Amino acid sequence: MSGQTIHDEEAPRIPTPYVDGMFQGLRGRVAKDANDVLAQFAKTKIDPAKSIIRVRQVSAFEPTGAVFGSVDALRSDTQQITLSIKTPQTADDGTPLSGDYILIAGRSVRYGGRWFLHDAPLRWKSFPDNVVSAEEANAMRLKDHGIKYNSLLPGTMAPDVEFISLTNESQPVRLSSLRGKFVVLYWWLRDGVPHPSAMEKLQALKNTYPHLGDDIVIVSVFAALDLDATRQKIAQQGWTQTLNLWFAQGGYRSEAAKAFYLNGIPHEDVIGRDGRILASGYELATGADRVIAAQLHAEAKAFN
Repeated sequence: MSGQTIHDEEAPRIPTPYVDGMFQGLRGRVAKDANDVLAQFAKTKIDPAKSIIRVRQVSAFEPTGAVFGSVDALRSDTQQITLSIKTPQTADDGTPLSGDYILIAGRSVRYGGRWFLHDAPLRWKSFPDNVVSAEEANAMRLKDHGIKYNSLLPGTMAPDVEFISLTNESQPVRLSSLRGKFVVLYWWLRDGVPHPSAMEKLQALKNTYPHLGDDIVIVSVFAALDLDATRQKIAQQGWTQTLNLWFAQGGYRSEAAKAFYLNGIPHEDVIGRDGRILASGYELATGADRVIAAQLHAEAKAFN
């Protein structure tokens, strides 16, 4: 009996119907991302029939062991796959299309010496220089940053997402309607009940800069399913200095959450008067006062 057969017999196996049900949603996300990857690659106009495409390197970031059902007992939440492409083709401006094309893949598990992708995201990290337009290359870079760090890159325009007001559900609130003001977005997902100390700091933020008046807006964004209970909680705590919004159903998969690469709580985004991100991310939580102070100092220095 071969060593491989022994491993196959000893490795515990998950029943096929259970696996099919568990991964049905995951397969859908991977399939969507795969289609996006192929569509973006098609823009390069590389003809695979005229090219040599090899997997030059697969890097598993922070691999872990003891995976149920895996012979190799390895898994990784993030992988980088470097494809080496050699082709005589060139871009319209004569730029060579040969080079390294780098993919980032999501959760993967190793079976029988091969890595299998189990979950999204699947995206391009980078193409060789000048293969795509500067705009497309920048969009690729920003998306890679957003997914990797679960935040928006400072200096980029804040997505113009739509929220629902807790005081008037029939009246949507677009983020662009707050342009010209400092905006602090505080995201909270657990039953619509923010951490009291964090909310107290945000409530006090308005009083820190009285000269700004309505030019600073504190937005608490909830994902509560029970909106009535959320409204009651807000009233009980006296959170009157915040604009209280709901980002609709879907939680992390809502359009607003995806646009801001939300993947953990609490999360904050500080937006400048010009609509650009000043700071973003989980670790920023309740540090908005320092970000705004630094921006006001920079504005005053530029004015003088």
